[in-house]
Parts: sequence; C-alpha cells; structure tokens
Amino acid sequence: MNSPTPSSPQELLLICGMHRSGTSLVTKCFELFGYGLGETLMEPSEDNPKGFFEDLDVVYINDWLLRDNGSHWDAPVLLNQSALKWDEQHLSAAREMMAAKLERSPRLAVKDPRVCLLLPFWREVAQSLGTQLKLCLVYRNPLDIAASLERRNGLPRYEGMALIQGYWSRLLRDAGPDNFVISYDAFLDKPQATLERISGWLELPPEANRSQHFMNEFLDSGMRHHAHSLEDLEQTPDIPPALMAASQVLSQRSGEQSVDQGLWAEATAVDVGAFAALVAHQLSDRLAQLEASTAKADLLEIEHAQRGFEIDDLSRQKADREEHISLLEARVAEGREELATLQTFADDRVKALEQTQKDFKDTAQKLTQQEQRSQELADYLNEERIERERAQDALVQSHQEIEHLQRDIQQLQARSDWLFSLLEQDYGRVLQYERSLLGRLHRLFRKSYRLLTLQRGRPTAYDHAVAAAATFFKDHDLAVPKPPPSKRRQILAMVRYTLAHPISSLRSMSPSRFRKVLSVVRSSDAEDLETWVGARFPEAQENQTVADLPAIPADEILVFPDCDQPKVSILIPVYNEWVVTHRCLWSILQYTEGDYEVIVADDCSTDETRNIADYVQGVTVVRQEENQRFLKNCNRAAERARGEFLL
Repeated sequence: MNSPTPSSPQELLLICGMHRSGTSLVTKCFELFGYGLGETLMEPSEDNPKGFFEDLDVVYINDWLLRDNGSHWDAPVLLNQSALKWDEQHLSAAREMMAAKLERSPRLAVKDPRVCLLLPFWREVAQSLGTQLKLCLVYRNPLDIAASLERRNGLPRYEGMALIQGYWSRLLRDAGPDNFVISYDAFLDKPQATLERISGWLELPPEANRSQHFMNEFLDSGMRHHAHSLEDLEQTPDIPPALMAASQVLSQRSGEQSVDQGLWAEATAVDVGAFAALVAHQLSDRLAQLEASTAKADLLEIEHAQRGFEIDDLSRQKADREEHISLLEARVAEGREELATLQTFADDRVKALEQTQKDFKDTAQKLTQQEQRSQELADYLNEERIERERAQDALVQSHQEIEHLQRDIQQLQARSDWLFSLLEQDYGRVLQYERSLLGRLHRLFRKSYRLLTLQRGRPTAYDHAVAAAATFFKDHDLAVPKPPPSKRRQILAMVRYTLAHPISSLRSMSPSRFRKVLSVVRSSDAEDLETWVGARFPEAQENQTVADLPAIPADEILVFPDCDQPKVSILIPVYNEWVVTHRCLWSILQYTEGDYEVIVADDCSTDETRNIADYVQGVTVVRQEENQRFLKNCNRAAERARGEFLL
C-alpha cells in the first residue's frame, strides 16, 4: 500500500456484525481498497484459521467499557439501560489509541463484533478526532450464527438467538436504515459482484494484483458449515419476532432494496423473553463456574487441615520426649534416695556417685541441646532444598521464555528484511519508470491533462507513490536501479565508441562487417545486443559494479575432477577481477555435473589472478605474455580445448 502523506484525509470504517457472522472475511477484503487493519491483530485459531483481523487494542477498550456497564460480550446486560455510559477516561484512552492508528493508516478498517453494542461511543471518538466515520453492516442467517455459537461456545440455540437479537436490535437502533450491508452468503456465492458493490460504495477500485490472491486464499466454501435460507428461519417456531424483522431488513438492505420504516422500528426492539432466557443461562453458567471455584477452595482447606494434623503429630512427639525426660529425672531422684540411705555406710562411694550423677545430667543436657540443633539444621537444609528447586524451575522457565522471544525476534527480523526488499524492488521500479522516456512522456501528459482540467495543484496517487519512493531511497541511501537495456542505448554506445576511436574503427570497418552489424541490430533483442556490444566495444560500456558476494574461506582450495575425454570445454576469459573469477570457478564446481574441463584464459592479469594455481587445481590456465583483448585471448585459449563442445 502507498505510504500516506500528512495531508491525506483520515477515515474510520467500522465493520459491524454479530460474532460468527463472517465479519473476518469482510474485513480482510477492505485491504484491497487501501485500508489498514491495525497492527496488534488477534492470532488465528482452530475455529478461525484464516484469521480474526480484530485489533486487540480495540477489543481491550470494548471489553473495558462493557465491564463498566455491567456486561460481557455474551451477556449484554446494558441492553436494559436507556443509554450506554462512559466517562472521560474511556474516551481519552480510545481517542489516544485511535489517533495513533490513524496516523499510521489514514484509512483504517476496524472490526470487533462488540462495536454493535457500543456504536454511540465510537461515534463520539470519531467526532472528537474530526475523522470521517463509515459503517459496513454484515448479515448472516441467524440459524447459521446460532449453530456456530453452539459449536464453538456451547451456547444453546435459543439463547444464541437471543444474543443475536440483542446485538442486532442495538446496532439497528444506533445505525439507521441507510447504511451499507453485505451478506456473508452472497459474498461466498458471488465474490466478484460483492467486490464491485463495495467498490461502488467506497468509490475506490480494488487493487487488481491482489484481488485474485484474495479470492483464492480467503474465499473457501468449506468455511461455511451451515447454510439456512430466510424461509428456514420463518418456519422455525421459537424465533423472536424482532429477530425475524431484523433478518428481513438486513437481507433487503444487502440486496440494495429499500426498507419499510415500521419493519425497521420493529427490528430495533429488544425481545424481553428471549433476553431474560439468555441472562438466566449466563447466570446459571457463571454460578456453575463459582461452584467449581468453591470446590477448589474446599480442597485447599482440606490440604491445609492435613498439614495441621502433621504439626499436631510433631507436637505429640515432642510431648512424649519431654515425658521420657521426666521419667529419667524421677529415676535419678530415686537413685539419690537410695544413695542417701547408704550414705552412712559408704560416704566416699556416695560422693563418687553424686559426681557421676552430676556428670550424667550435664551430658544429658548437652545431648538434648545437640538434638535440638540437629533438628533445626535439618529444617533449614530442607527449606534451602525447596528454595533451590523453585529457583531451578524459575530459571528453566526463564530460559524457555528467552528462547521463544529470540525465535519471535528472528521471525520478525526475517519478515522485516523481506518487506524491505519487496518495498525496495517495487519503489525501484516506480523510479525506474519515472526516469524512462515513457515515464517522462507520461508525466508531460499528466501535467497537460491536469492543466486542461483545472486540477493542476491536486496530486494523484501515482504522484504520492513517486514521492514516497524517492524519499525511501534517499532515507536509506539506496541507488536507483538502472533501466533495462534498449537497442537505442546500445546503438548510441557503438557511435560513442566509434567517435572516441576513429582511426581503429575505420581500419577495422568493411562493407561485410557493416552489414553484419546491421543484421545483429535487427535480429537481436536488447539483452543479447547489450552482450554483443559489451564484447566488441568494451570501452563503450558504462563502468559496471561488482556485487558484494560472500567470501569463500581463504584456506579452501578448489579441486576440479580429472577428465580424460571431456564432453564440454568451459572457456573463462579473465582480466584481473580475481574475486569474480574465484566465485565463478566455485559456482562451476558446486553446480556442474558430467564430463567437462575448465580453461582459464588469463589476458595478462596484474592482480591475484596470477597466483591462481595456489587456489585452484584441475583447471588449464592459458596465460598471455601481453594483453591480447577479448577475441584473441579466447581464440588462443580455444586451441587448448579437448571437448566436443566449447562453452
């Protein structure tokens, strides 16, 4: 798409349609008309492999606004409100986000089914930005939408119908009967006619080189898993009347038919019974989720109680140990009493026993302290082990995240390089055409036409493209590619050569050679003629630039296979330019098969070509003592050829 200029008018196009109604396909087609779709698009998924084309920044603001209005995308409680509510915080965030996106894409197409419920808010955003707002409504049979919602979200059919009716009633109430409507089924059945309708509505032609790709890549009848008619809807008994009315008016508008105002007003009414059934179903679903969360909390409490039991068990073990120590102390007391009874008979023995008892108590106390320290150390080591395992798990997860980020960066870099190369190629062609004779004639014709039609100061899309191409090449310091060869340029080159070398040209000129030159000019195309002139009038050609090629390792020796009876003799005339010669020999060795020989005709080179034997083996080198020019150099080397064919 052409780069916008600062003076381009901004336009916001909202694609409004129910979930699962084909809004993704409709949104993608607006790229053909030069609309951007945003930068932060939702990733494709199994239920929509072609892509959703929903900008996540817009989805975030819509979900935020729905939550603050007590609603969710599948439970729009705000339908009971008299008006949608928002504050300056909502408006400021949306305005800032949309202004940045419009700066990058002055014509921006935004798709999110939630816009059906929030259209007044986005009107206010567009008005505050001074941006033109367009609406494109998407229609699909409600039976197909309800079946798709039941398949993807498990929403029963009647509740799905109620949700569709809620979205459509709010959308039709806020949009009005004159807006542009596209039928999803008609798009799949007659894509070309639908694109022509869109083109007429936008007053813009689609990009021809992308239209066929779009129809081949994104229009797939296999995406339509359900196909009901309006008659099937009329025969369904539990369809809300307002939903039937909405289907009729949207179907009529998608066929460019006028709509009865009474029927449109009936379509904007909210079916209270169906809406109550939807809210009851969603409330039941939310209660089931709450019960599941409560059960999970009960399991956590049971786990906590089990840990409490373990702590109680440890406390009981501690009490048993204290009781055991008390028993030991009681026994010691009994021993003291016995020693006191025998004190009169053996005072010395009693003193010894008392000393022994004292030592025993000290030892028991030290053992108790040692046990406590051992237990504390064991607890500390266990905590350290748990923390280390957690740290290792976190480190492994961090490495995995870093690897994912590196892969994403590599993919983005590759895509960026591809897009830059594609842009350089396309812009180069534009500048190349602009500098050609046809481009100058085209520019003169445009200026004359604009002068005659009084449109002199109004730039065209082509002018913008040329300005953007020139800016791109200037900003990136790129050289504009040279125009393709032409016979006129080659004839002028021969004339310049003849004027620069008049004596040698007259000496070598003869009637037969002149007739041969005329024959070659008439029978050869531009590229073959350029090659012929370059070989016979070398100084007439402009200086050529050798492309930077990846260097071959300096220590790599090219070894060509020996062939006693070659089928083809490959003759390579060279004069200096060793890097190009080395690369040429390497390419022949890599990609040439069969019986062949290589003959290098060195026309008295002065660079590294003289040392070719140090880098290449298995080739025949015919070196001239003095510069013979192209023809004599080739003829002398051809005398050494052994092959049946000479290349």
